[in-house]
Amino acid sequence: MYSRKVTANVLSLAALLIASSGAAFSQSSLEPGQPVVGSLHVIESNLDRQLTHDYNAGLIDPLELANMRRDLDAIKVREEKYRMRTHGLSDENEQKIADLLTEFQSRLLDKVSEKGRVATATYVEIR
Repeated sequence: MYSRKVTANVLSLAALLIASSGAAFSQSSLEPGQPVVGSLHVIESNLDRQLTHDYNAGLIDPLELANMRRDLDAIKVREEKYRMRTHGLSDENEQKIADLLTEFQSRLLDKVSEKGRVATATYVEIR
């Protein structure tokens, strides 16, 4: 009898913990078809699409794709970190993110051009 109550309490507690941590499992990144708002998100979305295009065109290999996606995700995380601050994303921090995206775009162009191929897509100009 006692073990049933303990088991029921443990299961109830586990269900409560899972239900209360739902926000931790939510996704803050952009999904396909989701509207893109803001200049930084437009640039990030375009770079993400460019990565996929360059991979599908054979301009970058799977390891380069994985490393570049990791780097782009790190920039997105930094942007979210700035946005979550009490005073939000300042102009200075927005410029830092834009600079990181410009550097990322340059590295992507270098990866594509070092293989001796010309990128077929148009890249977004960043401020």
